[in-house]
Amino acid sequence: MFGGYVGAALAALVLYFLVPSRAVSELIWQAFIWGAVIAIGLGARVHRPDRSGPWWVTMVGLGLLALGGTVNLPWWPHDSLELRRVVGDLLTLIGYPLIGVGTAWFARAQSGGRDTGPVLDSLIVMIALTTVLWEGVFALYGMGTMTSSSRIALLAISASASWVAAMSTRLILAGGYRATSGWLLFSSSVAGMAGAVAFLLTGGQGRLITGGATDALWGVAVLLVAAAAAHPSMTTLTRPAPGIEVANLAARVLLPAFALATPPAALLLRQVTTGQSATVAAGASVVVAAIVVLRFADLVRARERSRHESSRRAVRQSALARLGERGLSGTGLSELIEAAASVLRSELGLGDLQLEVVEQPPAQPSDGPGTGPGRTAPVAGTPSTAHHMELPGSRGLVRLRTANEVVLADDTAEFVSSVGHVLAAAVQRHHDEEELRYRSLHDPLTGLANRTLLDDRIRQSLGRRRGPGRGTAVAFIDLDGFKAVNDTYGHGIGDELLRAAARRLAACVRDADTVARFAGDEFVVVLDDVDDVTASELAERLLAGLRGPVAVGDLVLGVSASIGLALECDATEDPDALLRRADAAMYRSKQQGRGRLMVAAPHVAPSG
Repeated sequence: MFGGYVGAALAALVLYFLVPSRAVSELIWQAFIWGAVIAIGLGARVHRPDRSGPWWVTMVGLGLLALGGTVNLPWWPHDSLELRRVVGDLLTLIGYPLIGVGTAWFARAQSGGRDTGPVLDSLIVMIALTTVLWEGVFALYGMGTMTSSSRIALLAISASASWVAAMSTRLILAGGYRATSGWLLFSSSVAGMAGAVAFLLTGGQGRLITGGATDALWGVAVLLVAAAAAHPSMTTLTRPAPGIEVANLAARVLLPAFALATPPAALLLRQVTTGQSATVAAGASVVVAAIVVLRFADLVRARERSRHESSRRAVRQSALARLGERGLSGTGLSELIEAAASVLRSELGLGDLQLEVVEQPPAQPSDGPGTGPGRTAPVAGTPSTAHHMELPGSRGLVRLRTANEVVLADDTAEFVSSVGHVLAAAVQRHHDEEELRYRSLHDPLTGLANRTLLDDRIRQSLGRRRGPGRGTAVAFIDLDGFKAVNDTYGHGIGDELLRAAARRLAACVRDADTVARFAGDEFVVVLDDVDDVTASELAERLLAGLRGPVAVGDLVLGVSASIGLALECDATEDPDALLRRADAAMYRSKQQGRGRLMVAAPHVAPSG
């Protein structure tokens, strides 16, 4: 589309100057202008930019210029000439700024609205160019013989051309220099500015279509703006430029110098040509000086913002590094969480901010005792009424709570996410350690304590000081007929029966007691701080709790157990001796008919 349009438009423009017939050449010119309007619309439809608004505004602006030329054609009644001139000039003065509005829209899209510097640069260009054009026309023709309306018209034409040039400069500086379409629009504005100068050099006399340099320059401007719409890169002009930077630094520095130089030059031109004072140029001097001051103030603010951001990034990186070091050095999880919360309070300015860990318990059998859902571990001081959100980067393991709603800017969100990554690694390591510890101390089938944890619990219980007549008791439990169940129904049913027995035992004991799987179908219950009567009552409860049918799949199995109970004899008894006495009592229970409780007497020697 791009190559086809440019070729056809160039051919039409050349033909316009070569055809000797004025009537035919004006038809060609109208076709050329309206063809450009259509090309912009087609470009927006074919390439489908993210935002088509700037292109439609540009098309409408060019369409008004084309319509202004059409109403000035000599084919209309001669007595309407004055009215047509007024209408044509009005359409031109509306259309030209609209093209500038479209270009400014492109620049704003390129910069994402963060283009204070280019805006000020474009104002400098606009005022400086308008001043030069105004004073140039004044020097050539003088203003004494011109009517007020003529002066306004010339000033409006100067300002309109300068406006388009300023907006295209803004576009290039904001990021348009990356795209071919951006340079085509900029070149179009340069050609249009040159055409306006050529038109003003004639004193604004005659119709819009005057032939010669004016038509050639405006024709090139029209061709280039339509070519920008036809080029595939036109879609990039309505997208934010990646990483707005100081494009063309020399231009950024030279523009203020150029702006400051133009008003004195205009004043000098007025003085040399007429000897008169220059109100417009003097006023422009003041305005341009003020804008230049604003421009440099903007540069200073930008530099300070950059320094502040650099310092802020350094502080954040240092805080993040310290957190990471503490996490790697094995700092306790609660201490690390509080340190991270302190850092985030400072960065986010939220004094009540707290962090809480969403703990995940170690893996346990789904139907084993002691299983349960994940739980949250709030940090002390968590607000009772608070907003809460998953801490970015923590993989759902840490939550942030505060009384205020948290809204994170992009750079802050990145830092908070980094803190979340550090905490997630620490929490995951803590969970892994807890799970490893759990697996090392618990039976994988039933979830009960294993022999290692059982030995530790017996030693702890024996080591406690208690009142007279109270001590530690151990119940040694063996399921009756379990081998027959395994042999008849298989080990899968046997495992289900063991898990059911484990649940029943866990339901019969106190919180201070420990239930363990000793081996195979043997279980041990450690009864802490009991006397003889209480120990016997708890053992009878265990015996009764195991007695009764158990549903395993489609089967209903009868369960009973033989229990041997041994009570602590004296302070010198060790865990192994206590277990051997309870084991011996359990075997005597089986010998006497099973499904019974047998208490090991203190004077009975442990069996080997």
